[in-house]
Amino acid sequence: MGLLSGGDVVLTTSDGNELPNWQWRQLFDEHSVFEQLDRLKLVITHQGTRRIG
Repeated sequence: MGLLSGGDVVLTTSDGNELPNWQWRQLFDEHSVFEQLDRLKLVITHQGTRRIG
């Protein structure tokens, strides 16, 4: 969650729509994110690529 909170990655649906903060926080808080892993992707942001590089 630290990478999500910090803006280094975003959580998207399989069709590329970014989940808003409240929604991904709810998924993690309720532990239902594990049930939806096949429909979600982490995408590295420009900020994240600068941190890695």
